[in-house]
Amino acid sequence: MSDAPQDYLIAAAGREYIRQALSVNDPKSVISEVQSKYSLHQPFVNEAYPMLETSGCPRRVVNTACLDALKKEVLAKIDAGLSDEQHARMLVSTLPYLQVVQLRQVPLALLRIKPESITKDAMHAIMDDPELFEECPIAVKRHMWTVEPSLFYAFVAPLLDAYRQDGEMKDAARELRPTNLAATIALRRNHPTIRTLVEAIYDNLPLYNAVLGILRQGFLKSGDPMYCTLRFDLLMKMHESDIRAIITKDPCHQLVWFLDACYRNQVMDERRLSDMQGYLATVSPGGPVYGEIGMVLYSDFVTQIFSLQLFNNIAHPDSAKPHKTEHSLRWVATRLKHGMLAQKMLETRVFEEVEYDRNLVRGFMSTLRRIVASDTRRNRDLHHRYPDQPTDLVGFDYHPQGDDQGADGSDTLPLIEELNQTVAVDEVAIRIFSQYTLDRLLRLDLPALTQALPVYSLYLASTAGDINVDKSSDRVGAAIRSVWEAFIQSFVSCIIADLRPLYVPILKYGRLHEILIDRFLVASAETSPFALRQVFRLCTYLQSHLLSAHSNLSDGLSSEHRTDAFRLIAEWAEDACRVGLGHLASGAGGAPLLPEVRAELVAAAQTLVQKSPPAAGAHQLTLRSCPHVKAFLDAGTGQP
Repeated sequence: MSDAPQDYLIAAAGREYIRQALSVNDPKSVISEVQSKYSLHQPFVNEAYPMLETSGCPRRVVNTACLDALKKEVLAKIDAGLSDEQHARMLVSTLPYLQVVQLRQVPLALLRIKPESITKDAMHAIMDDPELFEECPIAVKRHMWTVEPSLFYAFVAPLLDAYRQDGEMKDAARELRPTNLAATIALRRNHPTIRTLVEAIYDNLPLYNAVLGILRQGFLKSGDPMYCTLRFDLLMKMHESDIRAIITKDPCHQLVWFLDACYRNQVMDERRLSDMQGYLATVSPGGPVYGEIGMVLYSDFVTQIFSLQLFNNIAHPDSAKPHKTEHSLRWVATRLKHGMLAQKMLETRVFEEVEYDRNLVRGFMSTLRRIVASDTRRNRDLHHRYPDQPTDLVGFDYHPQGDDQGADGSDTLPLIEELNQTVAVDEVAIRIFSQYTLDRLLRLDLPALTQALPVYSLYLASTAGDINVDKSSDRVGAAIRSVWEAFIQSFVSCIIADLRPLYVPILKYGRLHEILIDRFLVASAETSPFALRQVFRLCTYLQSHLLSAHSNLSDGLSSEHRTDAFRLIAEWAEDACRVGLGHLASGAGGAPLLPEVRAELVAAAQTLVQKSPPAAGAHQLTLRSCPHVKAFLDAGTGQP
């Protein structure tokens, strides 16, 4: 071989050298010369090769073991610390071998210590090789993301999509009365998107600001409050990780900290209100920080605690401090409105102080206060007039007759009707009214529920056909529809909550399941696919729970009640699938179902049937005994 050999037979240069040598020389002579010139030139190694080969240990194994040992030593020296000169010299000599799998650990270890020392050629080589990029230390990735924003966006975008499409997160965000706060907070803080972003950003402020910019743009385009929740929880995770380089620079840090405490306790006490008011007093309207605050306030978890606080102020005013109660009510209503206007603020770049709606406070909230007071008087009177009735029977097993006017809630009917139009068009109003209705549900105040639930039914009837249509231009309509879905899910969650399960009295007493399930929940499924999904959810939970409690009867249901409960579940499933057939055929109001909605409904129905226990006896859900369930599944899966 006449050509002078390369210094090292590594990577493309080494392959090219050997290819050319083999093309003009005898292969055996090439192998012999390569072994001679490029073996390990150490004492006794050449003498050992023949013996190792005779014993079946090829040179490749020996050389690989030596390479691994050398790599280990070099990496140990790097970790122990190098002078700047040593670091620079070693990086220059090893950087050309980044794309060699067996050697790349050395230059990557050097870059981890000084990521800013990466050359443009090396950076482009890494960017062009996804596998190599994945192997890069996070410090190297951070530097590259800072230099190449498009690379960082490509990393962040899939994380945001996964977060927004996470069904568990969306369900948690809908809960207006969270039944397991610890689990919800753990889900939010430990979501893979949150953990990945915190690890990727760490204390790199430019990257953190870049993420906020991406969230801002996503929220501006879609109005999806999931962007706001992600912004909230990313900052709180930074707070919990004590990454001060970030939290001290985010102007919303204090507010997010205060709001997180309120959510954990499900209450805004005077101290927290004072803290938040003091914080906002330091923020001047007119700047972009006001828009950032609006995003924080529009997280579903923040609007939940705000609406609950407003209802509590309305239902339980402090008679000793009426002015303080009114001030608190106006302030919370203003902040809730601020969040709802955040998208518009970002769009118009007009960051003005938000004014609370005086008509809403003086009209809607005043009327709702009278309704709550009337409910309280009615329930107190019922217990006084029927002292022998068990506490849990008064109000829903009693049928008013004769002079019992108002005992069925009819005294509040004109007031409820007065609220109807406001609830249908105002996001603040429907949020507060939903908290009121859930409060009545938790108290099993059937007279009040009999008057309140038709408000939602009327809303559904008036929007039939719009439920599945994405109308991004109709911001208020889309927001109100999302609150309605949050209410219907929370309605079911309250019924099946472990802490105080309401399903036992609902299954036992005819008036309860007639009003709450037959006339409201199942009836709502006729115009709302989301309500249909909640019927499936309720039935699946009930039949599973009835089965697990079957032996010890720990839920207080007698054997007779349990058998009747399985009958009710079968009837609700049949009725739901009957109306669900219309959704599969054309959608609510003639609008086609979105593919993902269709898939969710069919999957929920399949789960319901699969989990129907033999213990249900004649009321077990089978395709043979439930014709509408069978027809629904056949239509959903494309069966003839």
